[in-house]
Amino acid sequence: MHTDTAFELVEDAPGVETISPRRQRDPRLDPQPGDILVVDRDQREVLDRVQDSIEYGFPNRAASRWLPLIRWQAWARLADVRKVAP
Repeated sequence: MHTDTAFELVEDAPGVETISPRRQRDPRLDPQPGDILVVDRDQREVLDRVQDSIEYGFPNRAASRWLPLIRWQAWARLADVRKVAP
């Protein structure tokens, strides 16, 4: 029996079960505006997401850059998540 699942059964009313997420969204895989991640000394905040393109910025800098989602995921795979936006 496999016990590590991404969903759990939640009882809303007697005899009724629905499936709800058990874990938060992972900004390393699904970045959204407001997420903040850090790899070593490189801290990035997601500013915008347009389809599979991610705009991110740096603390105390006015500059921003864009990355394709696949390159964001490659950079972020070992990142520490500082903030998950709602």
